[in-house]
Amino acid sequence: MKRFLTTLRRDGSFDFYSSLIEIEKYDAREKNQLEAILCASPESLSEDWQADALSLFVHEYTHYLDVTCTTWGLEFLLRKNNVIKSLGDRDALDKYSPVFMLNLAEIELHSRLLNIHRNDVKLTNCKTEHAALYSDVYGPIIVVYFTSGTEQVLSTPLSMLSVLESNAYASEILCKIRFLEANNNTDSLLLLEVEVNEYLNSPELSEYSLLLILCRKHFDYLSLKECLVFYQSLVWRILNMNGLNLSIISAFLKYTFLNKYVGNAICKDLQRGMSRQVVVFKLILMLHQFINESKDKNELIGLLKNDPKKILRIFFEENNISVVDSLVSRPGNPFIYCQ
Repeated sequence: MKRFLTTLRRDGSFDFYSSLIEIEKYDAREKNQLEAILCASPESLSEDWQADALSLFVHEYTHYLDVTCTTWGLEFLLRKNNVIKSLGDRDALDKYSPVFMLNLAEIELHSRLLNIHRNDVKLTNCKTEHAALYSDVYGPIIVVYFTSGTEQVLSTPLSMLSVLESNAYASEILCKIRFLEANNNTDSLLLLEVEVNEYLNSPELSEYSLLLILCRKHFDYLSLKECLVFYQSLVWRILNMNGLNLSIISAFLKYTFLNKYVGNAICKDLQRGMSRQVVVFKLILMLHQFINESKDKNELIGLLKNDPKKILRIFFEENNISVVDSLVSRPGNPFIYCQ
């Protein structure tokens, strides 16, 4: 099990077992300044290092919110706590540990199934394809392939880690954007976009960036800020869906898999609250197709830029997916634009 969900520079970490955040970049000498920064908004900061510090905290705090304030996270905590309470009781442990191991496997598979063939090709310039496969260890999974010409550059599995790290990174960058916009720092905004592109094009970091790469490639008419807001809006909706809504969506998604055996297995997982990363992945691809094929394409692009939650509702209605909005909880995240 990969114990930590970490930032790019490993300046901080979130412990999945204790739900504790550890910041490694700073020490006790900055304690008073950091406490003041944590009480501030990005717009109220005056120095770059302050924005960097706050964005680091925001990245890790997003992990904390995902685990403690979403339906997916509460299910994860419940299953983890059932295992902890069962220690010393073999029958109870045999009952609860296999269920929790499914959650761990959704996060772990990246470190086992990632294959990098070349490091000198930009991933955003690559052609992407995917396949639904069955792993003897991890069960039904989706693997995404990046190719340049006829040569394979990277194959990377889709996991919950992809969803969670991309969500945290989106919070981090949006925090920096808010600071730079408040200070009218156009040059630094351009440099930030270069930094993000370098991050997305690193094969070693594909476990963190896979879904953001797909968003940038498929919605190239969105600005960086618009793309991140859309992604977070989508993720927070899927992480907070309950079992009924996941079952409704699984009935729709089952027809989108070429490999029916694996597709049906994924849909069974969805009915148990697992494989939410597949819903995020599939909706990115289907929304891209939905917008491009619509006679109201320009209007839908405008909605995606300004009200991504609304375009998702329109997509569900157009495809007769009866998602019940009242059964989707909406915990607030103070660091993203779309709440």
